Amino acid sequence: MAVDTETGVVRVERIVAVQDCGRPMNPRQIESQVQGGVLMGLSYALYEDRILDAQTGRMLNPNLEQYKVAGPRETPEIDVIILENYQGQSATDAYGIAEPANIATAPAIANAVYNAIGVRVCSLPMTPAVVLAALGKVPFRS
Repeated sequence: MAVDTETGVVRVERIVAVQDCGRPMNPRQIESQVQGGVLMGLSYALYEDRILDAQTGRMLNPNLEQYKVAGPRETPEIDVIILENYQGQSATDAYGIAEPANIATAPAIANAVYNAIGVRVCSLPMTPAVVLAALGKVPFRS
């Protein structure tokens, strides 16, 4: 994790995702699912900024040109560790895997930002303006 306190830019350099998947039926597919979930969580934490019209509730940035998600330059190294956990709760002992990786990533990034700058950022996405406002360098405007 790197946070530039002058520009507010957050750069995630590496993510380790440890996932309990029950019985791994297809480990490569599980790893791919976890990587996709991590990228979704990364995008949510740092880039996805849905802009809504206050009067109509209509989304004003409905395309990927105006709706930023993580791309190749923003993609960190992602290490996936698969935990096997056999509990006999189903015929196969397999669990769903993509959602847990997605859900845990944004809070993990927020905690890493806190550890890096010593200030809790409570608004997503953690854009440079939001980070600078948390540091007290510029006023925050939503």
